[in-house]
Order: sequence, then C-alpha cells, then structure tokens
Amino acid sequence: MDDKEQRIGERAHEIWESEGRREGDDMAHWHRARQELGEPDVQEVNEQASRQFNEGDDKDGAATNMDITKARFGSPD
Repeated sequence: MDDKEQRIGERAHEIWESEGRREGDDMAHWHRARQELGEPDVQEVNEQASRQFNEGDDKDGAATNMDITKARFGSPD
C-alpha cells in the first residue's frame, strides 16, 4: 500500500470510529476519506476522460469515436 492509500485508509478508519463503528459502510467511508483528502473519485475521472475522448479534446491527437466509425464504415456524407 502506498502512502496515499495509507492516509485514505487511516482517515476512513477515523470516520468509521466517529460514526459508531457500524459495519457495512466501509466503501462510503473510503470514498468520503478520498474526497476529504482531495483525491479524485475514480468514476469522476473516468467520466471526464470519456467526455474528452468523445468530444475529441485529447491532447495527443488520438482518434475520436467518429474518426474510428468513418474509418470502419466510410463517411455517412
């Protein structure tokens, strides 16, 4: 476990203790700890990357979905 994950785990444990040590909320505590420590949520990062890819806002010149579709099936024009 790297230092970042250890800090998140420690904060999640603190949250768990502060909420009465209820079982079953471990993922909620983990996500809350990540958020408190300024770590981006994985789902949020994936959604942002997907939006950038679909909009063609990539920085390295990678093909967009439309480019791939045109290459496979020809231009619809």
